[in-house]
Amino acid sequence: MKNNTGRRPDARRSKTAILLKMFKVEIEQEDDGRWIAEVPELPGVLAYGDSREQAVTRAQALSLRVLAERLDHGEDIPQVDAVFSIVA
Repeated sequence: MKNNTGRRPDARRSKTAILLKMFKVEIEQEDDGRWIAEVPELPGVLAYGDSREQAVTRAQALSLRVLAERLDHGEDIPQVDAVFSIVA
């Protein structure tokens, strides 16, 4: 016999919650004209560049290296959907 959901009452579905994360990249221009990009959620991920784009690209690359190192050492990393959100 089926209930009002169209499923049999004894049919069970397991639910798994997955947290998807996007890392925020904060960007500032220094007084000397250089740009700095930081990923606050990943300690130590900070990169300078001559342009905004260069600083962001370097911070993203460093972030991926940090995550890869964590995986290599058996450390947990968050599930990620989209990896970066650029904050100007």
